[in-house]
Amino acid sequence: MRNTGAVCLLVVGQLLAPRTSAAAPQPVAPEITQASDHTSDNAESKVYKPGDAVTPPRAIKSPDPRYSKEAVKKKIQGVVVVAAVIGSDGFVKDVRVVHGLGYGLDEEAVKTVRRWRFQPALKDGTPVAYELGIECHFRMRW
Repeated sequence: MRNTGAVCLLVVGQLLAPRTSAAAPQPVAPEITQASDHTSDNAESKVYKPGDAVTPPRAIKSPDPRYSKEAVKKKIQGVVVVAAVIGSDGFVKDVRVVHGLGYGLDEEAVKTVRRWRFQPALKDGTPVAYELGIECHFRMRW
C-alpha cells in the first residue's frame, strides 16, 4: 500500500532565491501569491529579513500540507519552497512560491502556510513584520 507524507519546515538564513536542480525538469505552476484575510489597520511599513538585527518569528501552529490527488497519481515527490511575510500580529500576510513542483503541490503548500500562526519577530522588544522561507517536503512511501 502506498502512503504519502508531507511536512513544512522553517528555513534558517537567506534561502529565498529560486533553486536549480540537476533532476529532470518538472512542470511548475505560475507564481502563486496570496494575501491573508487577516490585515492590520496600519500596514506593515517595514518587513525585516534574515540577517537583520531582529529576533525571528517562531511557529506556534504549523499544520502539515496534504498531498494533491494529481501528485499522488503521478508519484511526484520533492520540495516546495515558499516565502512568507509574518505580520507583527503573528498572522501570515503574504505567501509566494519561490520553488515549485506543480501538480497541485504548490497550492497545497501555500494553503497550508496561510494557516500557520507565529509568535511575531521582535526588534528591540517590539513586534515587527518579517519575511522568511518555508520548505514543504512531499514524499511518497511504498
